[in-house]
Amino acid sequence: MHRTSFSHVAVADPNGTCVTWMGYDSPHGTAYLPWFCAAEAGAPEEFRSHDGYQSKFSTKVAWWAFNMVNQYTDINFQLINKDVRAKATVIEDEGEKLVAECLAKAGKNPATKGRELSKCSNDFA
Repeated sequence: MHRTSFSHVAVADPNGTCVTWMGYDSPHGTAYLPWFCAAEAGAPEEFRSHDGYQSKFSTKVAWWAFNMVNQYTDINFQLINKDVRAKATVIEDEGEKLVAECLAKAGKNPATKGRELSKCSNDFA
């Protein structure tokens, strides 16, 4: 079992596009969400809010939702984690489709690409 607070995987392609897949808690119990490196806007408020943090609970902070899932998984890993991974797989598969759709929609125009990619990943989150 991994012992980390969060994890990410950055994927760059030869065309200059980069997607960072962010897992907001331990790898074994998180769903990785795609964030475009060329994004012009910040992440949704839930992913950057200072309303809550690890020592202050808040329903306005996305980290707590990810953390609660992992806390329940820790109670009975063998029983719970298979369901968590199944749901995470569905979300990650949706994310992969979204990345392809967003890249196609954003096109190659540098004036609008970053804004479009920001909107795309933020709407998915």
